[in-house]
Amino acid sequence: PPTGGTPEPHMGRHALLVIQAALVPSINSWTSLGMQFYGGQVEEFALETRGQTGLGFEYSATQRLYLRRGQIWSLPEDETSTHGLSGGITYAWDPQLCGQLLPLMRENVANLISCDDLKASLQRGFDAWAMNSRHIKFVDVSTACEKQYTLTKDCPLAEVWVAALSCEFVSALCEDNPNTDASSLTWAAAATPKFALSNSFRFTNGEYNKVGNVVQPSIEIVGGTLLFNIGTPAAPGMCWYLDSAFCSNFHAMKASFPGSTPAVQAANAKVVIIVLFWTIWLSTIALFLYNVFWVFTPRKAFWDELKEALEDGILDGEDMKELEEARKQYIKNTMKRIAKYETIAVAFIITVIVGLPLLYWQLFLPCWDCYDFEGAAVHEAGHLLGLGHPDAFPSLSQLPSFAPDIGKNVYNALLAEGSSYNSTTCINNWDAVFSGLPASADVEDETSVRNAVMESFTQNNPSQCLSADDAEGLHTLYPDCDGLFYSTMPNCIKVNLNFGVVRVFLYLGIPLLVVVWVMLVFDYFVDNYIRVPSASEIKQKVEIRRQVAGKAGAASSEELAWKENAAAAESHAPSHSSEHTVSQGLGPQRPKVGGYYREQLPPMTMRPPSQPAA
Repeated sequence: PPTGGTPEPHMGRHALLVIQAALVPSINSWTSLGMQFYGGQVEEFALETRGQTGLGFEYSATQRLYLRRGQIWSLPEDETSTHGLSGGITYAWDPQLCGQLLPLMRENVANLISCDDLKASLQRGFDAWAMNSRHIKFVDVSTACEKQYTLTKDCPLAEVWVAALSCEFVSALCEDNPNTDASSLTWAAAATPKFALSNSFRFTNGEYNKVGNVVQPSIEIVGGTLLFNIGTPAAPGMCWYLDSAFCSNFHAMKASFPGSTPAVQAANAKVVIIVLFWTIWLSTIALFLYNVFWVFTPRKAFWDELKEALEDGILDGEDMKELEEARKQYIKNTMKRIAKYETIAVAFIITVIVGLPLLYWQLFLPCWDCYDFEGAAVHEAGHLLGLGHPDAFPSLSQLPSFAPDIGKNVYNALLAEGSSYNSTTCINNWDAVFSGLPASADVEDETSVRNAVMESFTQNNPSQCLSADDAEGLHTLYPDCDGLFYSTMPNCIKVNLNFGVVRVFLYLGIPLLVVVWVMLVFDYFVDNYIRVPSASEIKQKVEIRRQVAGKAGAASSEELAWKENAAAAESHAPSHSSEHTVSQGLGPQRPKVGGYYREQLPPMTMRPPSQPAA
């Protein structure tokens, strides 16, 4: 739109709908392009619905074009027409756009995202508006253009061309243009409606723009371009994501932090999350290094062997053998200490060390710093339909000189209370439109604006669904008189692409599985290694067995001597008595055998077998 002077009626030009830094924040709700950029007034629009006008001869015919209703799509009376909304708003996709966007999709790990995913996401963005009005429909004619014509922006079948933000559409991006400054071109996407002069403009309620009974010329939208940023000199790190459902959790987290603006809230939340992320990561590394130090630190036995070998300052062959044996024993002891750790615990620690940075760089930051592709499509489609930004207005000095006043943020009182149009209110629908916002409106504390998808698009406020404010604007610009039941809860279908879940598995699940398998294999070899005795262990076992065998041999000799002494003592006992007593004191005391003393036998009375007991 022009920023001053009298506009020329060159209706084939494009109007770039991008709000730059010098805009004045509003405090209310939705607005239209005519109100935002030309100073159109609600009171004039309400008069026009009755065939009247408040625009006197102080305005030229051209100026009145911009100040009356219009700058939206027309609905021809002929149902077979392909003009305007008849047959839907057709669009075609630049064949080069996929190749330009896919490298900027931070989720595109292992080619998770295809060109078809991008096109489906764009269609869902358009459908967010189409499913809330029977008059709105977007149709992809890329294939038809390719088959019947050439798939370029000049394809006669396509009313909207979807392409990359470039010098071809924005002169400020041209390197050979010395009169423009591209430093402010940091927006993620831009909608550029194409306007045309119409003498038969018809609203969706079946009415024409008349004064008395004379149809007045109007400005209508007949097409446009939808441009996505693929990296500009002012935004070289541009990036996008598709999984809106997954990233919405992070955006909800931003809103829960204190801050005067969404950007400040996001900055505060990011600081907290960064501190939390890296504290956990560094603590895990410290724990891991401590255990590594404990496992691999040589014990006292190793140092004793080394000290003994170096005492005389000469390392002979025997010393080298001892040192080699000590080294092997050190390795074996180290393996034994490793075997004491739980496999799952070690695998978890290693996975955290490896996976947490990946989650931060490849999962958290894309959702935090990149732009929602589908959210951008929904927002820019609203511009293509004639809606402006509710949270930013040019100042009066930035409007054309003929503008009576700055435009207004408005609301539709009839629709805001949940009612729908009837045959009268549908025709005079602007009678219910007032400046400000309804008393029951849900207003954002930071911006003082009703929650809306048409709020200036940033990384911090993407939405794939219309709000009540957006739906009010849509049904005011495109009223439906055929009994449409208007709801303050607009229709919305959210698609969970699960790219986020897949990436979590890639960055945590797969490393965990790999580490667990490696640890299991490692444990198997460690277990086999520590089962094989070293030379020193073999010597030690042989020595123990030798000592045990020596003790057992001595014990057997003593046992044999004890038996011989007992037999000799028995042979010298008196033979005339039928009863005799054998006391343990008569023979030698039974020796200690195997480290234990056998219990001494009590005195026993021996009787001949034929003598009965008393």
